Amino acid sequence: MSATSTSARSSLGVAMHASAVSPRGPLLALLLLCSAALLPASARAQRVTVVTTTSAGQVAAGTDFSMQVRADCDGCQIQNLELPALPEFELVNRTVMRPTQVQMGPNGTQIQESVIHNLRLRARQPGRVRIEAAVATVDGRRFAGNVVDLQVLPPQAGTQLSQAPGAPPMPVPGQPPPANGTLDGANMDSVAFLRTVAEPTDPVVGQQVTVTLLFYTRVSARNLQPEREVSTDGFWVQDLIGPNSPPPQSRREVVQGVPYDVHVIRHFAAFPLDAGELVLGAPRMSIQTGGGFMFGPRPEQLVREGVAVPIHVRPLPTPVPRGAVVGRYNLRTQLDRATIRTGDAVTLTAVLEGEGNLRDVTLTLPDIPGLRAHPPRREDDIRSLGVRVGGTTRVEWLLVAEQPGTYTIPPLSIPVFDPYAERYETLRSSPLTLTVAGQAIAPTVADAGPPVAPAGDAPVATPADIGEIRARSELLRARPPLSSQWSYWAALLAMPSLLLLAWGVVRQRAQRRARDQRSDRLAAGQVRERLETAKRALKTSDVGAFYPSVAAALRSAIEGRLGFSVGSLTHAQLGERLNEAGMSADLRQRIVEELEGCDFARFSAEAGSEDELERCLQRVRAMVQRIDRFVPGSATSEEEQA
Repeated sequence: MSATSTSARSSLGVAMHASAVSPRGPLLALLLLCSAALLPASARAQRVTVVTTTSAGQVAAGTDFSMQVRADCDGCQIQNLELPALPEFELVNRTVMRPTQVQMGPNGTQIQESVIHNLRLRARQPGRVRIEAAVATVDGRRFAGNVVDLQVLPPQAGTQLSQAPGAPPMPVPGQPPPANGTLDGANMDSVAFLRTVAEPTDPVVGQQVTVTLLFYTRVSARNLQPEREVSTDGFWVQDLIGPNSPPPQSRREVVQGVPYDVHVIRHFAAFPLDAGELVLGAPRMSIQTGGGFMFGPRPEQLVREGVAVPIHVRPLPTPVPRGAVVGRYNLRTQLDRATIRTGDAVTLTAVLEGEGNLRDVTLTLPDIPGLRAHPPRREDDIRSLGVRVGGTTRVEWLLVAEQPGTYTIPPLSIPVFDPYAERYETLRSSPLTLTVAGQAIAPTVADAGPPVAPAGDAPVATPADIGEIRARSELLRARPPLSSQWSYWAALLAMPSLLLLAWGVVRQRAQRRARDQRSDRLAAGQVRERLETAKRALKTSDVGAFYPSVAAALRSAIEGRLGFSVGSLTHAQLGERLNEAGMSADLRQRIVEELEGCDFARFSAEAGSEDELERCLQRVRAMVQRIDRFVPGSATSEEEQA
């Protein structure tokens, strides 16, 4: 076995060398150099993905299956793609492709280079085999792909399979049907029937269950679309047949001595959300048979119903670590720069790759004194890896340095339960070092709370303070009329003067209110104009005009409510003035953070994306509406009106 595996690896190496020295090499290099000259420096972000897929999650020993190893690189060149050792398999055939895509758009020229190895393999012995990750080398750096687990079954007995020549093999989930007896997940019929296959049927919470809906038929059928799908209550579902994937090929299968044409109707991954007894509901399908031209059989409609498949979902073994997820992953982190100055920002990126439900993954960055972290930006790329679901999750934090020194970014960690090994393990990234030079930045003055009176003894009332205590009350005697007092006539004579004075006060307030309304209309016009300018900049992706416009809109709205200019104030001073005016702490913090975000936007690699600009514009519009409801001098006015 070792000699065969050595010769297989040697043939792989010779083929890779032949591909590297092919005549297309000089032309490809010239194309890459010419296109790279058109790229702006900011647009040449490298992104490398390495994916290994197989045509089936289970294969029988002695049968052939396909494996593809693909490496994609955006804005870079793949120097080498190292394939894993395959001693458990016999290499039947192998092809190598190096396609290159060049796209020209408003953001410049984008080049994607790929290296694709298509292998035709044959399993030697039954058992569970783990295919290690392939590794791509780009600019001297190594990027590892995903690990694939393959179940090799004993040679098939009692089941005869045949396939059209040249057609790619289909995934065959579940155990092969027995030679005698009934099939699992099906109500057998001599003409046609539906079968639902689920593997495994006793997963743990969060483990993938591969579900395939098969249609067995002995007659020609059209419009193979179910009118009632397999219900998946309690599952999160991901389709394993992509919209751009070719339709699965049908195959021939003999069940109890009767040949059937088998069609794959649905093929998806279902992840149970809670422990307990779940059910994959019975599907229903109505098809048309016959109806051939002239001498064909008369059209006939067949209605077939499948059966429900129970799924027993086990809880995770105790004790369950906090934040544990199910699957197989690799975790790494990186900084876009290792040295910055105080006040500058650096991007920390965490990349999690592997198999499993990436939606359940949560990455948390601990607090680092001296570095201020902005809210993270997350991007999930969930896709099917053959018969498995996985992909990549990228989480980016923008870190602003406030103090000089050398910082150690602690490793990120996440507990993972491997459903195949039935054990927990903790993934940890490598610690990173960041050097910050310059002077320390003065911290923002914290909001001062109301003064607290010193604690002391409560005052004690004396009998003199209380006065005389009356045990009973008496009726008051009659008093002289009010008109007999001189104060009555004095108040009557002063009434016109008081009315005139009140009219003057009311008029003065009305004039002041009119001036305030004119000022508010003027400020509102300026805010609308600057938001429109920001909207036009968003459509043209003009970052240089967008962030100044939204910042100016915020300042104009604040000036319209406070009545004085705030353009010369620092962020800390602006927060103090808003606090003195009675603005709520939540709104003050949002305004200051948004203005700081506009100032720091030039440091962020993602600041120019259309999604980030759209979210920023929506946040500013919401804050402008809250500022418009704010009444200076009342700390609760904005919340009450909201």
